[in-house]
Amino acid sequence: MVGYSCITSMLYVAFTTSNNKYLDLFETFVEAMFWIDLFLNFIQSFKHPETLEIVTDLKGIAKNYIFKGWFIIDFVSVFPFQHFIPQGQITKLFRLARLPRLIKLIDISKF
Repeated sequence: MVGYSCITSMLYVAFTTSNNKYLDLFETFVEAMFWIDLFLNFIQSFKHPETLEIVTDLKGIAKNYIFKGWFIIDFVSVFPFQHFIPQGQITKLFRLARLPRLIKLIDISKF
């Protein structure tokens, strides 16, 4: 999904969006998956860097995700700017905010 979104984001910035209703439906599905990913990150446990304990406390997970994690990048990549800003070149450029998610996908430290 991330790779598809990165490629289509670059295409939509360079060219116009599609008028195909099935492609629009698939784009909506992809958007929904990104929103679900955003919310699931608030309940995903993590290993504390100093104590190496697994943190399962929801408040601790949320604090870590918001202040030390990818929350800002994830939120900017899923926020529907096109609904709040008139259509134009600027709203197309906001789609490029999804590209840093590709880095998260290819994070070498997870291997």
